[in-house]
Amino acid sequence: MLFTLPHDTECELTTFVGRTQKAGKDDVPAVSFRLKLASVSNELLDQFSSTMRLVVYAPVEGQEQLPGVELVTPVLRSKDLKHWQAETCLDGWTIVVARGIDESSALQMGSCKIDDFRFDFYEGGHMDVDFRVGTADCDEAGAGMLWGRQKHKVFVTVIPPEAPAKAIDGSAAAFERDHPGQADLLVQEAGDAFAAANDGPEDEADDSDGGQPDAAPAPRARGRRSHRAAQVE
Repeated sequence: MLFTLPHDTECELTTFVGRTQKAGKDDVPAVSFRLKLASVSNELLDQFSSTMRLVVYAPVEGQEQLPGVELVTPVLRSKDLKHWQAETCLDGWTIVVARGIDESSALQMGSCKIDDFRFDFYEGGHMDVDFRVGTADCDEAGAGMLWGRQKHKVFVTVIPPEAPAKAIDGSAAAFERDHPGQADLLVQEAGDAFAAANDGPEDEADDSDGGQPDAAPAPRARGRRSHRAAQVE
């Protein structure tokens, strides 16, 4: 599952750093900042690991699990395991930070690197999460806004990159899987169409000799007369 945050998720912008980074041989302006999510559901762990939530948390003892209902895990399994730093590193994400009521004025930063995820676990199934964002896709006005909002609430949207288009499988097996029982019918229709397109008088000439009719066979040679008979005549 890809890490995302819904439209205008409330965060705290905890730190901001203006810096430069390499773009080929050139140094270009860039920014790094940290965002913190406070008291969010531990279900967010599922976006980072399929097993971590059940390692840290447990359901209430004796709790009945209903089919189709997400498992609720509010109980910390150990009082000693309260922090976790994920090794997740995401590249190419888009971060949108609201600047006011008008959504068209929001600061949108592409090609973001998101990493250094840190989790603090609490009893009751909630946790604090903070992470680092770095990007060079930020103008001076945007950098100034981020600098001025340190230690304040910001409303953020995190958007993953678009998945690449899935390659089309043109094999007969794929067609049969998508259209069960129709493969033979398609082959028959294609054969009928080919036969109809090629239904006509056969060529009178063979293609191998440039379309000219075969020459008549030469008459069979008769036996040679003897030299003496030719002289008598």
